[in-house]
Amino acid sequence: MQKEIKVSLMATRQVVDDMLADIALHNELTQAVDACVRALRSGSKLMFAGNGGSAAEAQHFSADMVGRFLKERRPLPSIALSTDTSALTAIGNDYVYEHVFS
Repeated sequence: MQKEIKVSLMATRQVVDDMLADIALHNELTQAVDACVRALRSGSKLMFAGNGGSAAEAQHFSADMVGRFLKERRPLPSIALSTDTSALTAIGNDYVYEHVFS
């Protein structure tokens, strides 16, 4: 089991190294952050969506926006669209799951 853990951690390290070296990714992330800051400054709410594990990440990120993250600060308006399971399953059932976030 130790070998499998080490292999997994080394793969994670490689992903991080690749991300750190990717200038295009840095530019895209900067643009995304700038768009979020502009939205918040204009009084808008951030909305996050995901499927499966990405839905959990969207919920976690939204919770960090609304709650305290690293320091005391005012809450930032945010919601994860995957938290309303009744709406998700009803829309998916009545229409198609491809439209649940639209």
